[in-house]
Amino acid sequence: MENLKFRLRSLGRNKRVRGFTLLECLGALLIIPCVLIVFLNLSTFLERAESKWRCNDAKNWQLFVTQMQERCRNSRDLKILGNQEFQLSFLAFDERENVEKKPAVIERFYLNQKGELIKTNENKKGFEPILMEIQSLHIEKTQEFLKLEVEFFSGKKEQAIWEVKDEKVP
Repeated sequence: MENLKFRLRSLGRNKRVRGFTLLECLGALLIIPCVLIVFLNLSTFLERAESKWRCNDAKNWQLFVTQMQERCRNSRDLKILGNQEFQLSFLAFDERENVEKKPAVIERFYLNQKGELIKTNENKKGFEPILMEIQSLHIEKTQEFLKLEVEFFSGKKEQAIWEVKDEKVP
């Protein structure tokens, strides 16, 4: 019995029991909620940024329509090379000399596997994505008009019609 009392007394004096201090507990209780708040705010910020990015589809479409209208206005020849590919030929304008350049500049537009409408030169060199996230593209030429129907991955459908001059370029 005496041996047991000695052990209990020595256990309380000599060995320190490991544990957290009050200061460490308060620090942990302060840091954990702060980290959670940061992650929640970050996720809501990313959701808002994504929704703004998705709203830019209409702006991208309007920009594309405006650019194509300018290209079609200056075009001299239009060839449909397939249901998802067409080619515009036009004489480039040299601003320094105020004359049209020859030979003709030819631009090809085609839909790639990633759903991007790509503009290249006639040798398919140069690579400029013009419109993205396209599910399907339908190109139609009627007399002097180019009709383009686009369906996006979001399900939104757009169409545009441009007047194209059909003069053969030398």
